[in-house]
Amino acid sequence: MRIRNFQAETVSEALGLVKRELGSDAIILKTTPLDARDGRNHPGGRVFQVTACVDDGTISSGGVGHNNSKSVENVASAESISEVMDILRELQKDVRYLAFAGKTCAVGERISEHLTPHYINLVDQDIDATLAESILADIEKSEIDLTDEILVRSAIISEISERLTEPADVKLYAGKATSIALIGPPGSGKSSLTAKVASHFLFKKKTKVTLSTLDDFKPSASDELKRFADILKIPCVSGAPSHRDLASAGIVLIDTPGIPVGAVSERDSILEKLDRLSVDEIWLVFPAYCRWQDLRRWHSFFKPVGITATALTFLDQTHVYGSAINLSILEKVRFSFFSTGRASAADLQVANMKNLAGKVVGTIGVRI
Repeated sequence: MRIRNFQAETVSEALGLVKRELGSDAIILKTTPLDARDGRNHPGGRVFQVTACVDDGTISSGGVGHNNSKSVENVASAESISEVMDILRELQKDVRYLAFAGKTCAVGERISEHLTPHYINLVDQDIDATLAESILADIEKSEIDLTDEILVRSAIISEISERLTEPADVKLYAGKATSIALIGPPGSGKSSLTAKVASHFLFKKKTKVTLSTLDDFKPSASDELKRFADILKIPCVSGAPSHRDLASAGIVLIDTPGIPVGAVSERDSILEKLDRLSVDEIWLVFPAYCRWQDLRRWHSFFKPVGITATALTFLDQTHVYGSAINLSILEKVRFSFFSTGRASAADLQVANMKNLAGKVVGTIGVRI
């Protein structure tokens, strides 16, 4: 890298020297007005000094390139290089900040500089960029004090909460079992969630529960479900539940084999089975750590099955929850339950999207 100082009576003249000496690829690092006594080659009048550099593939040293201009000063000392590198580092930070700020303005309405850090936080939390801009644009229109961080965060939580789709509510019928099938990719936690939901309805809703597994691809999943059933002392059947099974239960939970995203034939095969069973609800199960770009693809793939609700698992394995917020607002998805990665039934909770919004924004000092 070649670094030089150029002095002239006007900035324009100094920039001309930069272009002649370093070429059109030169980067201007700093422009400084100097007193006449500081300008070595301009004893009278005001002088401007332009510090510029160009990347020529070398490390700048004390050597000077051939140059006949008396207005060019070699500044490749260790001290000046350190100073310039500090400037470059600051410029790099500014460029990154401007890139974020540019995203803020490019999506639609401009956002106040006071809201830019909140925008960056929302995007870091995997909130869709367009959605984040829209939320903050409405906050700005509300004319609250944008310098009050706690007030702004409280307003963001409220704005997100107003846009969220209402959680799913499982309907129970007198004299008829409600059948719910849980589907999703392999490893999404369907079997464990099935057992936790069974415990919820058995002990909290005082409802008779029957478990059923259609997972004939993974015997261990079927065995796991049967162990859960033995612990809960409830029936567990392999394959489609019979009319007798349906008649003796208030709710039937059906575990299904994991379907890799893109495996259309496997998805359609499960759909045919569920159609024959005339299930009342189909829940999509996905882990909370799934990022928005992937989750959007998952949801699009499983959507033809006829999803009625979505359950979130492994809530304790991430600190980023924006994908679920996006799904609720942008795709109008209704969530049923949240669960952690632990086996305890106590770790199951009815979906509370407002609390999830609080996790996204941060609730320190905020009343929600």
